[in-house]
Amino acid sequence: MEDKTKIEKELNMALRYLGLRGWTVVWEPEPSEKAQGRIVPEDKIILLSDEMPLDAFETLAHEYVELKLQAMVESRNATINALLKALQEIYYKEKERGIDSLVPPVLERMIEKIDPQVLKMIKEHAEKTGEKEMATATLS
Repeated sequence: MEDKTKIEKELNMALRYLGLRGWTVVWEPEPSEKAQGRIVPEDKIILLSDEMPLDAFETLAHEYVELKLQAMVESRNATINALLKALQEIYYKEKERGIDSLVPPVLERMIEKIDPQVLKMIKEHAEKTGEKEMATATLS
């Protein structure tokens, strides 16, 4: 147990040498663990589970580089998300233009089937509400 404590202390010193103050290394050797290292940013902890001390130092180096690259990755993700949003807006506008081009023939077919008395009622209502031009163009 004393060896584990000394090694964990050295792992934490290595972290300080690398400039990560405020962070803590926790070394819990677990031969069955799939992941050898894990960063817990909200707690500023780097968990290492390598069984061998040298492997733990190698994993610490890996996690350190990953932590440093995280800002770049987050920036890349923000750029990708902004591009996706812009593309979604473009595609939405294209879809709406397509739909708008299909509305007149669909509306025309609908109007053909409207009962003439109801159609007259719709035209009169449009004239009363000031939609005469639209009604004339649409319902003619």
